[in-house]
Amino acid sequence: MVNIGTHDLAEGWPHLVLGLISQLIKFQLLAHLSLKKMPQLIELVVRTTK
Repeated sequence: MVNIGTHDLAEGWPHLVLGLISQLIKFQLLAHLSLKKMPQLIELVVRTTK
């Protein structure tokens, strides 16, 4: 996240807090994503490009 500081979180700006939480969730979910662990993902890419 860019241009968000502790003062923004302390003030409780809802859109900034929600954006930060969604980015953390996305980062955590994608951190464990791997084509070696889940080769089925390649099939999804092939199917959507046809």
